[in-house]
Amino acid sequence: MGIWRNLGYVYAALNIVGGFVFIGIGANLSTQQASMGTGLFANVFNQIGGLAFVYGGLNGILIGILLIWGLVKSGQIENIDKNIKIIAEWAKLQLKQEPSSDYNLEDEQKKLDVDEKYLAELEEKKKKMDKLDNDKFDPTKKSGE
Repeated sequence: MGIWRNLGYVYAALNIVGGFVFIGIGANLSTQQASMGTGLFANVFNQIGGLAFVYGGLNGILIGILLIWGLVKSGQIENIDKNIKIIAEWAKLQLKQEPSSDYNLEDEQKKLDVDEKYLAELEEKKKKMDKLDNDKFDPTKKSGE
């Protein structure tokens, strides 16, 4: 799809350049004197022809600008679609790995609670052992007490 977008940009640029050329031709034509005759209609023909070229040139520039804008937007939409597909594939993969995230969160919370209780029990045992060791090796106490 990239080559078609690049060709679209080239076409839009040619429209814009052609628009400026047509505006120049129209301005030149509308300021010239009629060469076919000296009548009123000959000068009006030059004026109308010049305005037609100017109008066509403005349309060419406008179409080129709108085409570039459309190509940029379509590129953004294509990018968004690609990212959505990547996210959807990742989500499917996550659902296959973890069928129920709520259930897994509850299990993890239970495991954390058990671990916290175990650590609290270890801390209590450590304090008791430290107290026994301190009592056993305290030089201020006599051995018979």
